[in-house]
Amino acid sequence: MSLRQIQYFVSVARTGSFTAAAENLHVSQPAVGLQVKLLEDRLGIPLLQRHSRGVQVTDAGRVYLGHAERILEIVDEAERSVLQFRDQQSRSVRLGVTPTVGRTILAEIVYATGRPEAELKVTFQEGVSDELYKKVCSHELEAAFCYDPVPNPAVTIAPLYTEDLCLVGPPAAVGDGTDPVEFHILRDVRLVLSPRPNRLREMIETAAAEVGITLPGMIELDLIGLKREFLLRYNHCTISPYGLLMGDIRSGQINGRPLIAPTLSRTMSLVFDRKMPALTVNALFGLVRPLIAAEIAKGELHWRPVP
Repeated sequence: MSLRQIQYFVSVARTGSFTAAAENLHVSQPAVGLQVKLLEDRLGIPLLQRHSRGVQVTDAGRVYLGHAERILEIVDEAERSVLQFRDQQSRSVRLGVTPTVGRTILAEIVYATGRPEAELKVTFQEGVSDELYKKVCSHELEAAFCYDPVPNPAVTIAPLYTEDLCLVGPPAAVGDGTDPVEFHILRDVRLVLSPRPNRLREMIETAAAEVGITLPGMIELDLIGLKREFLLRYNHCTISPYGLLMGDIRSGQINGRPLIAPTLSRTMSLVFDRKMPALTVNALFGLVRPLIAAEIAKGELHWRPVP
């Protein structure tokens, strides 16, 4: 029985799918299936029931899953405990940053880590959340800010804050107030959104279907700067975190109001490569957490503590 077999089984059990597990683990689906089959053969009992829609954990599998998850936790704890004795370990981090983080707290992180006496040295890579998450899983980055990351044996996930998304656009379209606006207003505005596949886009379309409205024709753009131009020049609106466009909101060129009925919320997490030294993890947390707490206390960005 190998640790890989246990990791692969846990991933399949958590996701309910060999395909999803293979994607999370960055291996082929047959490789996942083989390792799980070897584990079942070793134990002499099926742990998963295969069917056309995925897999279902058997009674024996549920019992084994609890032990398997504890095994992985113990292995992870053992690695961290040893790393704490490596006094000469590197304190450098390749950190992935989403555009919203880049426009809110990144300057403070750069300032704190850029001083000559700083123990933690950080290089930055900006990107969209899903792509940054994949890079941490594949060890291209040591850590990244990511929205609603799915569990993966290769990473540790630490939630930071939850934010409510806003309707952002010219005051003529969204109004002058700062109070929330109901979701059905989207029937009457022209939207610019990211093209599929995009999890935020999927969240918006799911909410529209739930309240029974059809979104009007929209412009599909990925570039944040180009989206901003459509808001400023052509009276379009978008749905985004407040912090992404807070400079233009503060100047009065556009306005941002939280969406309700339904409220669209996402949780920002700091995702670490599980092999990242514990002292480096603690140093990065010690830098980021006070910045997050300060912004939550201000209240301007519509950030709130994770439930």
